[in-house]
Amino acid sequence: MIKNKNNIGRINITETDVLIDTDINYRAIEIHYTKTMSIKGLMPSYFLIKKSENKILIIKFQENNHIQEELFSYIGECNIIRAYLVDEKHSMQELIINKPALQLWDTLDQDWESLTANWEDIGFEGRNNDIEKLNIKHIRDKEAGTHTITREPVNTIQRTAQKDRLSNKLAGLNTKGQEYKKALNNENYSGKYYIDLTTNKLYTDNNELLIPIKDIKQIRKGKQYGTRTPSNNY
Repeated sequence: MIKNKNNIGRINITETDVLIDTDINYRAIEIHYTKTMSIKGLMPSYFLIKKSENKILIIKFQENNHIQEELFSYIGECNIIRAYLVDEKHSMQELIINKPALQLWDTLDQDWESLTANWEDIGFEGRNNDIEKLNIKHIRDKEAGTHTITREPVNTIQRTAQKDRLSNKLAGLNTKGQEYKKALNNENYSGKYYIDLTTNKLYTDNNELLIPIKDIKQIRKGKQYGTRTPSNNY
């Protein structure tokens, strides 16, 4: 069930970054967007970020009290239309979207007596992939026999797609045992580990390969040993 936005928090869009402003220790964030942009995660390594053509999913894989504000930077057109937060009770709640207004704030922060900007000139559209080019014009006057060249800077939108810059490592995870063992010597392992998102393989912080002891689905349900010490990550 999705609860209506009620001062739960807001998504803020600046000229380069997307941030969240909330007091809730969230477990996940779901963002819906249009247009085209590439992103780079700004979160600690225990966050996983996945992006499709119109949705960005952010999941926290470590239990702590840290509320991460910076989510990702972007290149392109950031047009977020909806966003949801998943709290510690796994309830999904809608967030308010703050459209880009950095230029407006900078303008209003001026001395009113020297304020010269017009309202129609204020605003940031959520796009930062403009390229400045020179518009060169040749003006020939046959009667005067002159040839004048003018160069006028103009902004155009960069159409070349940028690649997402996302981490290939999910770290800061912890197992208390009965789930994984070291592949080299079959020694049961408890402690911190990370996941290589390129290969989906697990490693200790010392880069030792880990493998499941048994069927990991059965272990997570507590069926392998009857009782078990649960992992902090599930």
